[in-house]
Amino acid sequence: MKVNTTCTLSVKFTIDWDGSSGDQVIIGAYYGNGQFGLNGNSRPIIDGGNTILSNNNPLVGSNNETYTTIKNLKDKMQKVNELSTD
Repeated sequence: MKVNTTCTLSVKFTIDWDGSSGDQVIIGAYYGNGQFGLNGNSRPIIDGGNTILSNNNPLVGSNNETYTTIKNLKDKMQKVNELSTD
């Protein structure tokens, strides 16, 4: 998701596929063509609007898939620094 932007979701975004040691799934921020990370910019904001989630779950998550990383995102409920499952 592009830095300094807001993405509005009406449902939770769940990663339900596995990566591999040679081809990991990474959901996070980018600042240019093929340039991943923040590079001094603000984290992309994930806005759930009126979406109701149970148990304070984040708007972006994983079902414990292997070789999956979520990083450098911010949602309205909590900051997502990095969640990694290997």
